[in-house]
This record gives sequence, C-alpha cells and structure tokens, in this order.
Amino acid sequence: MIIKNKQKSFTLIELLVVIVIIGILAGVIMISTSSSIDKANVSKALVFSESIKNNLMLDLLSEWRFDDSSNLGLDGWGVYNGTLGDGITSTTYPTLKTGSDCVSGSCLRFDGGDYITVTSNGLNKFSYQSYTISAWVQVKDLQNYILIWSYDYTSHISPYYAQHLRFNGTGNVVFAWNDSSVNRDITTASGLILKDKWYHIVATFTSGRQKIYINAAEKASGTAVHTITYYGQPVWIGKSNFNITRDTFFDDLQFYNTSLSLSQVKQNYIAGLDSLFNNGNISKDEYNERINALAYE
Repeated sequence: MIIKNKQKSFTLIELLVVIVIIGILAGVIMISTSSSIDKANVSKALVFSESIKNNLMLDLLSEWRFDDSSNLGLDGWGVYNGTLGDGITSTTYPTLKTGSDCVSGSCLRFDGGDYITVTSNGLNKFSYQSYTISAWVQVKDLQNYILIWSYDYTSHISPYYAQHLRFNGTGNVVFAWNDSSVNRDITTASGLILKDKWYHIVATFTSGRQKIYINAAEKASGTAVHTITYYGQPVWIGKSNFNITRDTFFDDLQFYNTSLSLSQVKQNYIAGLDSLFNNGNISKDEYNERINALAYE
C-alpha cells in the first residue's frame, strides 16, 4: 500500500511538471521523463529557445551570448556592445571556450583579471523602475569573488554608488546596492553554489524589492530603497575587485528592462537545460531531476 501511494505521488509530480511547462509556453512542449530523450530534442530546444525570446522580446534590452568569435562583446539583441577588458591590454581579455565547455555555442572563461566593459549611456543609467540580470555561470573555485555584473561610481566625489551581482566565496551569490553614506541593500543566497556545475542565476529588482533566483527557484529576497544615479561609469561583466586568479565560465548574459516573473525565469531556465543536455553537459537523469524540481517551485 505504501509503495502504491509513492507511485501515485510521483505520477502527480510528473503531471505538475507538464502543467508548469504548458503554462509558460504559448504552445505545448512535451518534456519526456521516460527512459530516453532522443536527438529530435536538439531541434525542439532551438524552437523552444526562440519562442522564449519572442515571448520576452519587448522587455529584453541586451543579450551577450559570446558566440561571435570575431566580436566576443557583441550585444546580439540590442545595441550595447562591450569591449574586451580595456580594449588595449590583451591580458585582460577573457578566453573563448566552445563545445561541451559551454551551455550552448561558445562561452567565456574569466580568470579574475579579465572583463568586458559596456560603456553605453542607455544601459548604465539604471533609471529603470524594475530590471532583471540573467546569466548562466559555472565556477571552478568556491572561493571565487567575481562580479557577474557591476556598475560602480567610485570616484572620491561624493556621493558614489555601486550595484553588484557577484559570487562572494563559499558558494554565495550576492546582489547588492550601496552608496557613500554606507547605506547598503544586500541580498545574499548563501552556500548554494557547487564548483564545476552550470547554474542559471537571475537577479530582479522592482518596487524597492530585489530577489535572487538560482535554477528557477527563489533563494533570497530583500528591500532596496536607494536609487542609483548614472555618473558616466561603465558596466563591467566578469571583473574581480582583487588581483587574484579566478576561474569562472559565463554564458548567455541578459539584461531586461523589467522584473521577470517566476514563470518567465522558468522559461529561460528550461531553454538552458535543453541546451545543456543536448551539449552533453548534463546526463538524462540530471535533466529529468531538474525538470521535476520545478514542480515544487
């Protein structure tokens, strides 16, 4: 009798997963939790990814996929192209990785001294009442202190402002605002990141509230009452405040001019999972486990 109840419970979970996926798509996408997911899913994943982008296109401001080897800072969706490092010193350039090292296509390896600089005024104003930062990231060192996204105005002229989405050692993800009067709005998702695994990390801000999602699950939230004013500084991707070698992979970084809902975060996450599976980065079992986990969120 106990075994029979467990079977029914598992069947319900599978049903909930399908309902969640149907609810966040305009059409029906069948995710198989049976013994095999065949090669047809490669084309299905591409269609899925494009449908997501089309669904969110009004709110997607920029997307850096790092797939164009001739222009690794290319904004493939908007007009905010980045420059590798300072644009002059090759030692600040991140390293191009391809194939199974990445979520899809190619990706970039940052060692702590590498970074991308985005200088467009439109992107760094942070005048949006709400916005979202989304990225696929893999760390090789849990002591990493590396910035997924950073806007700093750190001149000695007062006031100064800073906004960061970063790894902060021991598997923490931190989303923080602070200013020269030491008013800090810091939201931390603690101890959730393991090395050598790809994670979908999303930070949202709206109406004085900021949240961190990891793999489409809300892991931390907090208040943020300060407004960041644009003072001409760039946005940095992948930069570290310390001159220490760090090893972190970035793929598919997106900036939205709205705060994505949980269902929209799930859309992006599932599309990435399809790519990870078809790229050989995760097994069929891990793919199914991650899909099943969405039923609990």
